[in-house]
Amino acid sequence: MRKKVVLFSGESVFGSTIINRLLNKQSFDLIGVFYSTRVYKKSSSIFSFYQVLSITGMQYYWNIVKLNAPFAKLFYPEVTRTGKVCRQNGIPIFYASDVHWPANIEIITQLKPDIILSAYFNQLIKEPILSFPAEVLNIHPGILPEYRGLDPLLQQIIHGEDHLGMTLHRVDETFDTGEILRQKTMLRDKTKSLFELYMEIWEQGVDMLEDYIRFGKQPIENLTERQQRSSYFSWPTPKDVQIFLEKNRFF
Repeated sequence: MRKKVVLFSGESVFGSTIINRLLNKQSFDLIGVFYSTRVYKKSSSIFSFYQVLSITGMQYYWNIVKLNAPFAKLFYPEVTRTGKVCRQNGIPIFYASDVHWPANIEIITQLKPDIILSAYFNQLIKEPILSFPAEVLNIHPGILPEYRGLDPLLQQIIHGEDHLGMTLHRVDETFDTGEILRQKTMLRDKTKSLFELYMEIWEQGVDMLEDYIRFGKQPIENLTERQQRSSYFSWPTPKDVQIFLEKNRFF
């Protein structure tokens, strides 16, 4: 039986990749997309752009700008094409700085999804969404519990991991702490850029969701012991970026 999916994501190259992967799967019917317009905390203002820039520095910040709308539509035509494909297939797209606003809750209620999927989404999902009669799941492009937070692939590379991974987990009221359902790892291909690795990870993340629908929860080894190594990473600093660039490249 096909599962009805509402996707929470960002209007970006990665969001487009996730949507196209879902559309190519026989297990899912994508029935709605919510794009976050938030930049930093609850703000989508110009000031919030400067807040991020002040933390990360220009080198990292420019790469965020290129990957996300509106600039992504200039650099990556597939972002615009994905919007057209959704409209052609009757899939509504909504824009929300806060997905919990009453109007958005009403829309989700009317859509009646089986799965609310968060992937490349920068808002903390809370009640009443967590109590919806749907599975509320997140695809995290990193290994949990070790690499919670922002840009986990970059952090895995900074920390010298030979294997990169992704995690499917239930959503609770804290970022990246819900019950782990499935994980995948892959040997890091050092010839691939961070962008190429993320594109691969997001596609495999949707595949992992399909595996969960078909085969259920996967046993996770040594989880209790690994909880002691749990870390949360915020925006990378210019020093983090320099360490990363000694080991890899953005594009």
